[in-house]
Amino acid sequence: MKKTYVLLLGFISLTLFAKNTQADDQRNGSLFFSVGTQYRITPISTSDSKGGPTTFNHVNTDIQNSGPALFYTLDYYITKNLSLGFSHSMRYDLITMGRPEIQSDTGVQSADYGLIFGYTVYLDYHIKAFKNAELVVHLGKSRLNIGTDFTSKQTFYVNNTAVPSYSQEDFAYFAWDFALGYKKKKFNFTIGAYTTSVTNYAYIDDFIVPYFSFKYNLGTLF
Repeated sequence: MKKTYVLLLGFISLTLFAKNTQADDQRNGSLFFSVGTQYRITPISTSDSKGGPTTFNHVNTDIQNSGPALFYTLDYYITKNLSLGFSHSMRYDLITMGRPEIQSDTGVQSADYGLIFGYTVYLDYHIKAFKNAELVVHLGKSRLNIGTDFTSKQTFYVNNTAVPSYSQEDFAYFAWDFALGYKKKKFNFTIGAYTTSVTNYAYIDDFIVPYFSFKYNLGTLF
């Protein structure tokens, strides 16, 4: 919870310091602060029939990687058309499913939910395709599903004696972020996808998470 309070405090501080947005042809050398919302669509994945589980998988990958997220971005314009950006997203979502550890004859056990974070460093190239609007080509590198830590247990038998083994794991992974956006004044609408071929999910090969997002520019920090 302390991390959440720090993030909220930082967000409020950046909002208060943001200045009015500059014109597009005068934005080079400026740092822009924006907030937005993103919706991640059900992932597209292919199964790896050759390999086995790479981690303890009491999780629904579709649920964990889809749904809404809130985010903020910092965009520094190297030129009026090229910007270097950083994005930080936050969502409340599934960590692990309920585990079959109920000791009584009947009962239920709830799934674990928590705050999940994502970070992206990216480049945006703006194309003046319309009189009062732009197309934005977006390429980034992301670290997703940060905060999905859990403890797994495996039991080995040595001379008919059960020996438990515990390990700390998570479902975080790196992904490329490809997108195409439409920007008009302070508003930006984007359609894109996170893509990776390396995750900690069992039997998963290629993994694609499509998304769309809306972003509003609050102004410049300098």
